[in-house]
Amino acid sequence: MTSCLTGFGDCNDSGTDGCESPINTAANCGSCGNDCGTATCAAGGYCNAITIGSDMYAGRALLAGTAVYRLSVPAPNYALQSSYSLIRTPVDGSAEVIMDAQNKPIGGMVASATDVYWGVGGVTPGVFKKGLNAPAADAPTPVFTPPTLPMQMVIQDTVMYFMGLNGKIYKRAMAAAATEPGAEFLTAAEVAGTGTFNMHQPLLATPTRLYWIVGGTTAGILRTAPLAGGPATDVADAAPRTWMPPAVSGEDIYYVQSKGSAFDGVYHYKPGGTAQGLVFKAGLTAVAVDSGILYFMEADKLYKAPLTGGMGTLIGLTPSSSSRDIVGFGANSTYVSGIWTRGNGFSYSKAFVLPK
Repeated sequence: MTSCLTGFGDCNDSGTDGCESPINTAANCGSCGNDCGTATCAAGGYCNAITIGSDMYAGRALLAGTAVYRLSVPAPNYALQSSYSLIRTPVDGSAEVIMDAQNKPIGGMVASATDVYWGVGGVTPGVFKKGLNAPAADAPTPVFTPPTLPMQMVIQDTVMYFMGLNGKIYKRAMAAAATEPGAEFLTAAEVAGTGTFNMHQPLLATPTRLYWIVGGTTAGILRTAPLAGGPATDVADAAPRTWMPPAVSGEDIYYVQSKGSAFDGVYHYKPGGTAQGLVFKAGLTAVAVDSGILYFMEADKLYKAPLTGGMGTLIGLTPSSSSRDIVGFGANSTYVSGIWTRGNGFSYSKAFVLPK
């Protein structure tokens, strides 16, 4: 079929029965295959979010296994937080679990296939871990004492990289002895380049490179360094939104540009190439990639588009207009939480389940 009446679609991809499916159902909400699961389909052709978990200022949030892990902090500001609770929010809506709580500064968080790791400050900083499904009563395991509080953490293959409160990036083998603090990978000057270091800057890795964003004069600067060692450099012509984590797919990087330009939106960079615009849309707050599909958020609205870009299709909406972060994907679901920083501190929010 080349066209359908409004409200119907050729969802079985067979012209013999025409546009056979109404697209105002939970299984085909707004378009064929936009499956809301147990959520409802709104009249506008998008899925209403399923709410999970409690409201909190989520200093960090990520999906690991069958739960969203959130570091709840006491205040919506950029100061080093004085206390925290690590909350496990199961995606099936069952009861939340307090994994750890301390009256100490909190840093970054990352997860492996089996454990969640987080950095804790104090006179002597430390990195702890706990099994993803460990009972609340189990004490966290001390892993190592870093040179400084890790504010951003990422695991690539068998190595953990972390950006310290001192502006340096360190690396440490996951299997290293507890006495190994991590080796300096990049100096503070190499991390900042011509930009400005801030402890909220994201850190992420591809199989061969590290990427992070520093503050620039008018927009952020995307910097990179090879994991095998070598100088840190700026990605030419890239102007990402400061502090907003880019997305990784293989060696490709996707990020949001937001500097008041008509060309703001989602951009793509591949090593050896140049930054290219994929989606031109103002006010975007998050970007992610999964299964060859590009996902992005405009505050509370979730869109998806091909990796080649385009206008994007609205597929889901959270209950309020506050901005959201995409924290992970399941087989059929996208999980989002309140933003941890976008120039206005931490937002007070629950976690939500949306379609893919």
